Amino acid sequence: VLSGDCVAAVENMAELVTSAGSRQMILHCGDNLYQTNFGATPTLISTVTASTNASFTRAFNQIIEVDGTRHVQYNGTSTTTIGGFPQCLFIEYSLGRIWCGRVTDESTSRIRISSVGAATYWTVPANPKVIPDGPNYFDISINDWQDLLCLKKSPWGVFAGKRNSLWIIKGYNNTNWYVQNVDPAIGCTDNRSVQVVEGRIQWLAADGVYSWAGAGPIRLESQDIESLIKTARQSTAQNESWTVDSQAEFEAGVLNISGPGALVSATSTPGSVQPGKGGVYS
Repeated sequence: VLSGDCVAAVENMAELVTSAGSRQMILHCGDNLYQTNFGATPTLISTVTASTNASFTRAFNQIIEVDGTRHVQYNGTSTTTIGGFPQCLFIEYSLGRIWCGRVTDESTSRIRISSVGAATYWTVPANPKVIPDGPNYFDISINDWQDLLCLKKSPWGVFAGKRNSLWIIKGYNNTNWYVQNVDPAIGCTDNRSVQVVEGRIQWLAADGVYSWAGAGPIRLESQDIESLIKTARQSTAQNESWTVDSQAEFEAGVLNISGPGALVSATSTPGSVQPGKGGVYS
């Protein structure tokens, strides 16, 4: 679809059905967002902050995209931005609200929710319970020093994952929200991997693919490819290192290349399954 327009991999995508009923595919490739109806040349509609994985949601007859620094909403014809919109890395639409996760300028454990029926009002009242449909926020295990890595709606609530823990937010307004721990040790490592399949929510964790039915125990789903999982984990279990002999050398050190596949990484954990640079899960 993007031949000649994008030399990088497609990293995420979402379908937009406009108020007029037309259908478009929105694609994140490299540092750009494109739209296509597969009948004409793809059109560049916006840019994305470099080296980020954009997240999309469909709400209010639009696609809203976030990347941790900026956001854009696209209605099938033009793009706009919203004043006061949180700087978040993950976004969902549930119960008539926008859910923004990993709010980078506040807390990487925070999820903020808009008022019901719009993406434009985010000011949390002094006492949210007296305004049931007003904005609110949740801090997910804020003292564990881990970033929020996954945020997806499910039939049982809004699913939130960190590297080593899973949570679900239940309720329907500011009078009855509550946050429940699903598992204190199994986490989620890639937001794009989270899908509801045959009545179970599935996701990628550090050591395999897991699923949950909204109650009861979590189930490991990747037994049939366990040998491939172990090979992938073993390949990342050893990282190169270097020796620093002075304070000046330490202060001058910079990790110019970091992350999965780099010789020295400040962002990936040895011995874990790492999602590739590109790829879309469905």
